[in-house]
Amino acid sequence: MFIVENRLQRLRQQLDETGLDAILVSQPENRFYLSGFSGSAGYLLISQEHALIATDFRYFEQSERQSPNFHLVKMLGSKNWLGEALSIASPR
Repeated sequence: MFIVENRLQRLRQQLDETGLDAILVSQPENRFYLSGFSGSAGYLLISQEHALIATDFRYFEQSERQSPNFHLVKMLGSKNWLGEALSIASPR
């Protein structure tokens, strides 16, 4: 877990330096590098305060096990998962 926490910290530094509020990660290789999640479907949304992983029902348990530092957003059918993720990750 220390490696993932280190990577998140460095990414958050980059977000701060570039003036970005958050980053959406979709590439499987980048998703794995930042979270440890090895499933084939999902997204990460990372802000200064939050780290979220969004995936479908096939990977709920796997993502919780592999990415305990991330809040799980469940992608269910046509549910607006991105809206939910943005509402969680938005600065208050």
